[in-house]
Amino acid sequence: MAFGAQAATSAAPASADYCFMPAEHYWRCNYAGESVPKWTKRWFQAATTKRNWYWNEVADNYGGTVYKCAGVKRASNGNTADLVCGWGVLGGFIGSNWRPGWVYIYQGASGPRIIYGGAEHPQICC
Repeated sequence: MAFGAQAATSAAPASADYCFMPAEHYWRCNYAGESVPKWTKRWFQAATTKRNWYWNEVADNYGGTVYKCAGVKRASNGNTADLVCGWGVLGGFIGSNWRPGWVYIYQGASGPRIIYGGAEHPQICC
């Protein structure tokens, strides 16, 4: 069974979610989990942020040594997919067939960890 298939369906509490516009045509949104349990998805502001996401990334606060994933949930049918998994700072492009939807991150260390996510969507949104 793949690591992504083991991910829990529960959600870690939100903290430090915000968006800004670094360029005229897109929004950058950052989110973090202060103490995210193993295999628990940390969604960007839960179900309130269905957007046309095209990028999602994940990093950790431990020098890239924590196994982690960044993923997306499709609005049309509720399917989820891990875009990238591994160590270090990871990011993945979200194809148009997954838009609009929601983004998440999770980690696979032996206990709760601090992880960070970053996602981008066009200025004009759903």
